[in-house]
Amino acid sequence: MGPTFCVLLPRPLGEADMDAINDWLRDRTTWLKRRGIEWEFQLAPRSCISMLAVVPFGAESRGDGTATRVSMPTEVQYEFQISLLWLPKVSIQLDNLCRSDLAGHKMLAECAAHFARLHGGVIEIGSAANNADIVSGRRFELNEPGAPENLLVDADFMDEWVRHPLFHLQG
Repeated sequence: MGPTFCVLLPRPLGEADMDAINDWLRDRTTWLKRRGIEWEFQLAPRSCISMLAVVPFGAESRGDGTATRVSMPTEVQYEFQISLLWLPKVSIQLDNLCRSDLAGHKMLAECAAHFARLHGGVIEIGSAANNADIVSGRRFELNEPGAPENLLVDADFMDEWVRHPLFHLQG
C-alpha cells in the first residue's frame, strides 16, 4: 500500500458536504465508486487507485463504507489540541494504493490541500517534509511520547511541498 495521510477538520461534515465531496471527485476523476463514507477513485488514466474516507477524528475506515469506533488515547488527542489550539472533529483519510505512483501522490496531495482550504483544516503528513525548505504556510509539530515526528501542515504549505523537488509522501 502507498502513502496515507489525513485532512483534520475542526467541524463535522453534513450530508451536503459529503455530496459536495462526491461531486468534486466526480468532476476530477476518471473512475469513481462511493460506498457510504468511502470513495475509491482513479485520478488519471494511468494512476493507481486512491481512496478517501470521512471518519470521526480518532477512528478509521473499515473498508466497507463504515468507520471503526474512536480509539485514539486521550493523551494523543490532547497533543493535537495543544498543537492546533482546537481538537479535530473529522478526519478525511486519503490513500494511494501504490508506493511508486509519484504523479498520483501529487494529485492526492493537491486534493488534500483543496479539502483543508475549503474546510479550514490541516493535513497530517508524518515526517515527509522535515528537511524541506518550505516558506509558505504553517506547520505544527506533534510530540507524542514514543512516536515518530508528525507534522501537521496547512493548505499553503502543502501547495508548496507538492512543487518541491524533494516531494514525497510516506507509505
